Amino acid sequence: MFIELVRAGWRVSVNTVAKVMAELGPAGRKIRGRRSLTRPGRRAAAPDFVHRDVTAEEPDLVWVGDLTEI
Repeated sequence: MFIELVRAGWRVSVNTVAKVMAELGPAGRKIRGRRSLTRPGRRAAAPDFVHRDVTAEEPDLVWVGDLTEI
C-alpha cells in the first residue's frame, strides 16, 4: 500500500499508512523469517571421516566451505 501511494505521488510515512490500515482493517502480508536447515544442539557433530587439515602456512592457500545450507 505504501509503495503504491509513493508511486502515485503521495508523500506519506510508512508508520502512518500502517496505522490507518490497522484502523480500517486490511492487513499486509507478514514477512516470514528465513528458516535454517541446521539447528545447533539437536544432534552430536558428525565425525570427520575425511580428516581435513585446514591449517595453512600462507594466506589464500587453503579454502574451506560449508554445504549444509545448499
